[in-house]
Amino acid sequence: MSERTHAYRPEIDGLRAFAVLPVIFFHAGVPGFTGGFVGVDVFFVISGYLITALLMAELEETGRVSILGFYERRARRLVPALFFMLAIVSVLAGFILWPAMLIEFGVNAAASAVFLSNVSLWLQGGYFGGPGETNALLHTWSLAVEEQYYILVPPALWAAWWLGRHRAILALIVISIVTSLFIAEMGTKYAATANYYLLPSRAWELMIGALASVVWAKGKRVSAPLQDPLGWLGLLLIAGSVVFITEDTPFPGVWAIPSTLGTALLLISAGPGTWIGRLLTLRVFVFFGLISYSLYLWHQPLLALYRVQAGEDASAVGLGVMVVASVAMGWISWRYVERPFRNRSFMTQAKVLLSTVACLGVVGATGVFFVTTRGLVNRYPEHIGSMLAVSMAERGEYVRTRHGAEVRDQEFSGNQPRVLLIGDSFSQDFYNVIRESDAFAGYQISADYIAARCQFHLDGAMPEGGIAPRDVLRCGTRDNRINEFTLSRAQEADIVILAFFWRDWAALQLPQTLAGLNLRDDTQTIVIGSKYFSTPDMRGLETMTVQDLSEYRSPLDPATAEVNAILAEAPIEAEFVDVMDLLCDGQESCRVFTPTGEMISHDNRYLTQEGARYLGSLLFSSDGPLSRFGRN
Repeated sequence: MSERTHAYRPEIDGLRAFAVLPVIFFHAGVPGFTGGFVGVDVFFVISGYLITALLMAELEETGRVSILGFYERRARRLVPALFFMLAIVSVLAGFILWPAMLIEFGVNAAASAVFLSNVSLWLQGGYFGGPGETNALLHTWSLAVEEQYYILVPPALWAAWWLGRHRAILALIVISIVTSLFIAEMGTKYAATANYYLLPSRAWELMIGALASVVWAKGKRVSAPLQDPLGWLGLLLIAGSVVFITEDTPFPGVWAIPSTLGTALLLISAGPGTWIGRLLTLRVFVFFGLISYSLYLWHQPLLALYRVQAGEDASAVGLGVMVVASVAMGWISWRYVERPFRNRSFMTQAKVLLSTVACLGVVGATGVFFVTTRGLVNRYPEHIGSMLAVSMAERGEYVRTRHGAEVRDQEFSGNQPRVLLIGDSFSQDFYNVIRESDAFAGYQISADYIAARCQFHLDGAMPEGGIAPRDVLRCGTRDNRINEFTLSRAQEADIVILAFFWRDWAALQLPQTLAGLNLRDDTQTIVIGSKYFSTPDMRGLETMTVQDLSEYRSPLDPATAEVNAILAEAPIEAEFVDVMDLLCDGQESCRVFTPTGEMISHDNRYLTQEGARYLGSLLFSSDGPLSRFGRN
């Protein structure tokens, strides 16, 4: 992703191929590339290495850094190809994406214009973030990280040079690596989404490259006998990360060390006289390395837009065609956009910087246009557009906001009957059902939130493999397990309601877990079953009438039916409520829309406001299973 040093090293272009191809294969779903996303980390190290080499050469030659000159080079390198991609993809997105997705695209495009797409994706991401495989600008987060790094590094190196030349710069780099890596490792445990996207937990990867550049200055390499062994070890570390790391691996903490260290080893060892250098300089690898930036820019939009357009008909063949199309567009962008603008005789510095501002302004304005028009919602009939224009982030806010503001961790007081609601995000969902129905009037409600990945279980009662390794520490914290505050409120409660996205092991252990709460004999216990909704093809919605929507049915999800059967048969003194029973006429006929044609769930699991209102009418009506708590 960064320009070459003064002395061209074709093996670095070859190394770029080993960065970009795993990323593409990962996003295309190619088996064996579960950790292909580490290719971005390889890019980061290469960028840190090359950028530091350029800055150090300038400092050693002039004693200063030309900030404008540096940003001119960055603008020539990054902006033309980025603008070319965004201009074409924005047009395609306007035709292909349905309104909520186009709003998200607009937000990310505007954020890309100011190199803050990593922040935008972090704020959209996490539990309620939309699926990354249909996010056309998901990959721009790494460009934002690099640009933020480029804002900080030139003045920082210049200041360090002024303070103590090479020693001060080396100290700055080492301190930055240690600090950032510590932040990254802690972030994997406590703030996974922010940790993945933001610069503080990624800077150490770029600084690994910077360290290699400073210690082995001016393209020097390790001694000849070590070059091939270290180079092959580096390639093995990258390949091992690509194959063995998965999306469940805590990242980018210590698990990112192999790929970043492997890249650094290749940078300081691979050369013309080595076997590893000969491998990296094979024409096929150099070709993919040369077009790697443009190829990286094009692959995600084409794959994402294809998946949206094809829907359930998306196939491996179709994805393969998109990969080939990405290579073609990557070559066109490199040949006719990147190369001309990187020629210093093509446009003056002032024109380059002004053109950069203008191009990014157009991108930002386009993004704002998509947002302010609610994703061009007027393309659709009103009853369809009103559903399609609500973003995943807005839906997620509805799910969680009232629960957190009104009942979470509230202490009981007074003489009103007391309800303790325990659960994960499905309990937030259930609280919305209560509120939309005005149920449990005259009751005090307190809620205890436990993350779905941690489930409802007693300490020491979790089976091996029940909780993913990356979540063990998080699930051991006070807020994600049954704690003393949970137990004290459970013993005060008149009614305890459990609402989870149940895993089978937690459902099987429910009798022991309930016994551990030590509830009073007169406490009523209500267990709310899991739910899962099929999502209709959004393309098919465009021509559906309100009547069509109200009559639309889909099969019951087998896994949901299985776990609910476990709960229904559990030997417990509790009332079990299977909400899917209320929504289904049989295994093959479950509602997806309300009788008035509104979407019940926005993402298979969580209820829309209309869905919560409709489910509440079924639960708390005069003939509903919880009618005694409804409005009289």
